Amino acid sequence: MRPLGIPSYEDRLVQGVNYVMEEDNKGFFDNVDHDWLIKFLEHDIADKNVIGYIMRFLIAGVSEGTWLQDRTRARLKDDS
Repeated sequence: MRPLGIPSYEDRLVQGVNYVMEEDNKGFFDNVDHDWLIKFLEHDIADKNVIGYIMRFLIAGVSEGTWLQDRTRARLKDDS
């Protein structure tokens, strides 16, 4: 056990790392391989209902005002 007040190498290393990382993940879920993502999540999520919901979220569109943005094109909500 080391005395208090004397920093170890690991303490100094953690204290010296100060940075901010910013990322733009717009379009991430459109570009990630959905099959791989589901297999990855199934390792930690045993409930098949939750996996089903995640699969639905991955293919769902986005509604903004009167526009529905699906995975292929934007259209008015009234359009079919």
